[in-house]
Amino acid sequence: MLRSIDHRKSLDDHVVYTEKQLCSFTGMSSRTAQKHRQDGTGPAYIQLSARRIGYRGQDIRAWLESRTVRSTAQATVRFGGAA
Repeated sequence: MLRSIDHRKSLDDHVVYTEKQLCSFTGMSSRTAQKHRQDGTGPAYIQLSARRIGYRGQDIRAWLESRTVRSTAQATVRFGGAA
């Protein structure tokens, strides 16, 4: 059973989160998380077994920080599209 992530609290750097928990925390869909893994644009992940992956809290936090922008102009330049 997955433990629920309290969105009011920060991520625990020492916990390995499932894809479902990552999606719950970030609001992205499972398909988007899979696309990010495939093209290397998402948070770093751990290949736990042939069919199971996980995300460390510190990697999720670092990825979110790398995507933080202050203006739509900055987002357009950094992410290559219209904001």
